[in-house]
Amino acid sequence: MRSRNGQPLALRLLTPSSSANRAKFAVLIQAQLRDVGAKVEVESVDGGAFGARLKARTFDANMGGTHTTPSPSGLRQTWSSAASTSSAVFNAGRYASAAFDAHVDSAIAAVNPTQAKAHYQAAYQLILDDAPAAFLYSPATVAGANKRLIIRPLRADAWWVGLATWSIAPRAPRPPAAAPVAPEHSTPGAGVTQPARHRIPGDPPGSPRTVTVPPAMSCPPTIARSSVVLPPPLGPSRPTTCPRGTDSEIPGSTSREPLMTRRPSTATTGTCSFIMW
Repeated sequence: MRSRNGQPLALRLLTPSSSANRAKFAVLIQAQLRDVGAKVEVESVDGGAFGARLKARTFDANMGGTHTTPSPSGLRQTWSSAASTSSAVFNAGRYASAAFDAHVDSAIAAVNPTQAKAHYQAAYQLILDDAPAAFLYSPATVAGANKRLIIRPLRADAWWVGLATWSIAPRAPRPPAAAPVAPEHSTPGAGVTQPARHRIPGDPPGSPRTVTVPPAMSCPPTIARSSVVLPPPLGPSRPTTCPRGTDSEIPGSTSREPLMTRRPSTATTGTCSFIMW
């Protein structure tokens, strides 16, 4: 560790715990200064204590942050000699330079934009040369809004100034609901009505424009019977046997049409008998 006249090179770096970015930078600075022989103690405090310490100037170094105004004239409240003795904490390090004050005053009073720019550039160069602070980063602020919001042009230093003029566009009407679509696969045996189709040649008049899946068909009732053949006398006295027998019809032999008769016939199949006239 470096030292002078027995005094070690050590300092306390004050940082607000509310800022994650500044806390990370404080650790990086601590590591870099350690490499050159300086001992840095990072002191993290809450926002209220941080502001009070800056106002009382009770720190060795601080991880400060400023929000400058859009106009370069904001330099006067940040780095001027008057700001070093002010109760505000913008110039907490008490930097004071008469040359800097003169350039800023001349830039603000200048009527010609070219002359004002030249004085501002000279003032900024003095800040860089004197190094009252090490400028680490400048965050880019990104804002987003719902596309239904109608927003007027925003001010660079205060976006909320025109908040009263904002409005919300009416919501677009929702599209009508789509017609239900029948499933591609249906349960076997279930009738499903498919979307309408065009008639084709050969369709009977008045046929509907729908298709039934599976196709409609006639199913005559059927009776399934199972039989058990038992030896007598255990068997049934009048069993049912299928298939049944067939019958035949023979015309009568008379030639006179009014007196035509039919001869009875009897057909027997197994034990199932019937007589037809």
